[in-house]
Amino acid sequence: MLIALLFLFLGGGSGMSELLGQIDHLEHSIKRNIEASEQRSETLESVKSMKKATKAYSKKRQKHAKSLLKIASVHGRDTVEIDALLELGDTDTQEFQRLIIDHIDELRSALSREQWELISPWNE
Repeated sequence: MLIALLFLFLGGGSGMSELLGQIDHLEHSIKRNIEASEQRSETLESVKSMKKATKAYSKKRQKHAKSLLKIASVHGRDTVEIDALLELGDTDTQEFQRLIIDHIDELRSALSREQWELISPWNE
């Protein structure tokens, strides 16, 4: 049961490296395809923020996982602490997802449809 809970808690963990890869792809595509300096700077700044948020979220998830393992390893431990950590993890995930969606919306609004299709790793 504990392993299942931990697996659910860390569910986003394995996807972080894939997301970072997509963000790196996005950054390289912008550098290759967006020539207008102001537009390029604006979009690269959004990508930088996405990357920073993803790394911070990944570190936070690792910290929560360690705390969860520590708490769960004590036999007879009250489940209130475990439930609180799981809920905190859900809240962090929702906040992170909203932040990434906001950054993607910023990018899309700063670019034309043609530019977005050129750079977006999610169109491939």
